[in-house]
Amino acid sequence: MTSTPTGRRVTVDGLDSIAFDRTFRAGIKDVWAAVTEPDRLARWIGEWIGDPSTGSVDFRMLYEGDEHQAELLTIQECQAPTVWSSSRRCPARNSSGT
Repeated sequence: MTSTPTGRRVTVDGLDSIAFDRTFRAGIKDVWAAVTEPDRLARWIGEWIGDPSTGSVDFRMLYEGDEHQAELLTIQECQAPTVWSSSRRCPARNSSGT
């Protein structure tokens, strides 16, 4: 079975990164709420803690296993309800994956 890549490799501030573009079959206000409202976000991917107006929050994936810790998510651009751009740095891993 062959899988289709859902992201692309990009360079951001000199660092290798992965960019994901997503298309949703829902109204724009519903999609915006699913990304920006904590209770809606927790239904499908994770949770954030903090005040987004500061430009960053702690984000934790909820469905990837218990070993995932919160990571700093930086909000790069937010223009409701059409533009949301954010980044997070994943902890460095050694060659054994830990």
